[in-house]
Amino acid sequence: MLRICQTFAEGCRAAGLPVRGPFADPTVPFPASSDRAHDRHQRGEITLAEYARQASADLEGLYDPEEISRIHQAWIIEEYPGVSALIDAIHDAGLETAVFTNTTQEHADQFVDTYPAIRRLHNCLRSDVLGIRKPEAAAYQAVEDHVGFTGKEVVFFDDTPVNVEAARDFGWHAERIDPAGDTVAQMTATLRSLNVPSFRS
Repeated sequence: MLRICQTFAEGCRAAGLPVRGPFADPTVPFPASSDRAHDRHQRGEITLAEYARQASADLEGLYDPEEISRIHQAWIIEEYPGVSALIDAIHDAGLETAVFTNTTQEHADQFVDTYPAIRRLHNCLRSDVLGIRKPEAAAYQAVEDHVGFTGKEVVFFDDTPVNVEAARDFGWHAERIDPAGDTVAQMTATLRSLNVPSFRS
């Protein structure tokens, strides 16, 4: 549904900050302890301020907590072109829709304020509310429990390979979306291949 930053350097640029130190190289990982703090933030266990302080400390002050918060807030770039029309076509086919996302309260506020396509989906299932994240099996189970559909009744799109593989292991029809490509065309092609009404050739 939404285009997001794929690297810390991209997040810096989106926030209007310089890319400092090693992060000009996109293969340089974020400190593992900050990844754990990010995980806890997405589970709703700690606040953005707590996460930002931890990440700043792990980076030895290369970015201060206020800058880390700015990067986090700038992580969502835009709604993919054509998403609203795709949602209309899915709803016209009589199908239930949901967003199932590893996210935080700050990003959820942006969904409401800035990205109308997200608001039009029937269900919004967030890791910070559930307290569990993709690719944990419990997260996929929570979705099934909420929407009332199971296994191959669920068509799932995600841009992260590990999330897609976990969904397939859970029995869903899951497809990876390339965020650098035409995401709506990719999803449409999958729905057409499944002979979904409104997408039949």
